Amino acid sequence: MTAPLGRQLRIGGTAVPVVLPKLSDARLHVASVIVSIHVLGQTVLGFRVSVPQILSSILTCALIEVGITFGQRRALV
Repeated sequence: MTAPLGRQLRIGGTAVPVVLPKLSDARLHVASVIVSIHVLGQTVLGFRVSVPQILSSILTCALIEVGITFGQRRALV
């Protein structure tokens, strides 16, 4: 999967393709379910987790996903 011309990011003089997700991408559906569960947990279910804890866990997972995908495909997906 290659990025169209123009969707590239220069890192240290090297052009890295950037591939944006499509609406049918399963990762978007999983992310929406996770965010929905967190919102319901904070508002209705009484989860005892603070917003910064939620954001840090989601950010950590996103960074791990980007790192693994970059290692496999040499592209920012």
